[in-house]
Parts: sequence; structure tokens; C-alpha cells
Amino acid sequence: MPEFSNQNVIRLGFEDNKLGFIGENITITDEVAFEGKHALAWQLNVTPNDMQYEGAGQNAINSMTLEVPASQEEKYLGLSFWSQCPINDTGLIPTCYVESYKNGTWENIGSFNIGANNYWTSVSFKLPVDIDKIRLVALGITEVGKLYLDDIGIGASIGKYCYLQGTSMSAALVSGEVAMLSRLFPNEELAKIRDRVIGGVNHIDAAPVSSGGRVDMKRAVENPYAVMHKLIRGDNGNIKIIGQFFGINPGTIGLNGEAIDVMAWTDTEITAKYTGDFTGLGEFSLTRYDGETTSQLLMVENKAYSFIKHTPMPIALSHMAVAYMIIRFM
Repeated sequence: MPEFSNQNVIRLGFEDNKLGFIGENITITDEVAFEGKHALAWQLNVTPNDMQYEGAGQNAINSMTLEVPASQEEKYLGLSFWSQCPINDTGLIPTCYVESYKNGTWENIGSFNIGANNYWTSVSFKLPVDIDKIRLVALGITEVGKLYLDDIGIGASIGKYCYLQGTSMSAALVSGEVAMLSRLFPNEELAKIRDRVIGGVNHIDAAPVSSGGRVDMKRAVENPYAVMHKLIRGDNGNIKIIGQFFGINPGTIGLNGEAIDVMAWTDTEITAKYTGDFTGLGEFSLTRYDGETTSQLLMVENKAYSFIKHTPMPIALSHMAVAYMIIRFM
């Protein structure tokens, strides 16, 4: 993948928020990103049902062109994409074709399916030598869609690593992270090492994990996001949020989008005034003094019926717990 390539000719991560004209309806966005905070958002217009791929260089409604410095060495193209292109009953499959340009002629070098996948996928292609341009052409678009692109790279190698999904890969990675953090922080208790793992992430939208992102070892070591463990509600309208990495200076906190008055703030405990009547899983948004923000779901209980005591658990399990409570106490 391009992020691991050496001797890169091109590497575009779009973090500088700069983009020359490479095609219509293409902008830099912070809606989603494979790495960092920005990616390309390419709005794909509907293509006629009878418009098929007839070969490299054809006129296209949806196309993107990148200039490539000429090179006699063998190169590879890699990119990561997230597709939001609906598939309907026409039988057409949204497809992105990859073309290279040399000596006045376009050549097809491959393609990839861009039917709605709702997760990041990486692809790579071997390029002909001494090419001038690369073009992406999207066809089979039956409804207006969007294609996000990130980490577009051209290099001498696609590297020895690739991105895989699944708990089999992530368990080994996180276990290794725990071992390294334990070596770096030998005096910290395991609970705090765990919080470094949870807070040491690169936040991504719609992440199906309780940490809200991918492992970021540098952040885990230097500046983990705040991690909220639990909420304790008192009889006097006060609530306490217990956790780690809140910072020693006061920040702000909110519940379901509404600000809560902070009364006391330490690195591991926040006391706030809350007189509302909300109960259930609430989304707490915590912004530290340094501006870093994180959001988590915490159970807000009515003090008179505090029949649940829990440690942090993934959001899906929290929802299951709520469902159980409803059934058990009806």
C-alpha cells in the first residue's frame, strides 16, 4: 500500500488541504479519512445504463487525472477508497477503471468494484514505465454516489504489509501494543495501560469499536484521548465521571449535545452539576483544555433505582444490557 512504499514518486494524503484541478466534483473533505483528518470526496454522477467501458481514453462523465513524473523504473499505484455508490436492480456494478497515459495513448491497467462497501479498502496496480498520467474512470453509476479516496501513492514498491480486517489480526496487534506500553511505563497499573490503548487511537467516523478509531501508538505514548470509565450520580444533583487523561486543567463536558456545568476537574475525576431527568445510555462529549475532544456512551442512572454497576464495555454490549434491564424489570 502507498503508505508503506519506499522511494515514493507521489504520495497524496490531502492533509495540507491543497488540491489542484484533477476532475469535476472532486474536493478535499473531513467527513471521513483513511489516515489523518482529510480525504478526497468525489461525487459521481449517474452514467447512462447503456454506457459501457469501451476501452482506455473514452469520454467519461466521471473521471480523475493525475500527472506523473516520467520514470524508466517500474512503479506501483496504490490507494484506499470508501464507496457510497448504491447498486440497484439494473444489474450494473459501479466500477472504477484505472488507465495510464504514454506517448499520446491511454492504456487500461486494471479496475476495482466501487459498489457501496461502507468501509475502507485498499487496492494496488503495477504501472507501465515512463508514463505521463494516470486516470480513474467511474462507470455503472445508477444513482448519484460518492467515492472517498485517500493515501494515493506511486512508488517503487507496494511494501511488505497490507491492511486486513478482523479480530484475528487486531488481537495480535493490540497485544503487542500492550507489551510495548508496559515496557515504556513499567510503574503504571494494567488498568492505566488499558486506558492508553483505548485513548491511543486515530479517530475515524463510524468506527465499530469502543475506542472509536485505529491504534495510534504515538498517541498512546504521548497524548492519549480522555477515557471515561463510569458515571456516579449523587442525591444532590451532582455527577462524577471517573476515568483517565482528562488533563489537570478544566475543560468542558456535555451530555447529548447540552453543556454541563463543571464544578471540579482532575486528571482522573470530574464533578459536574446535572439536574436533568435523562436516564439511560447518554453520549458524553469531553473537551480537554488542550482542545482534544472525545465522545463515549455512559449509563446515566436514576439514583433511586441504581441497580446496575458496570465497568466499561463496548457500545453493542451496553445496548444489550439496557435491553435486558427493560425485559427484566417490566
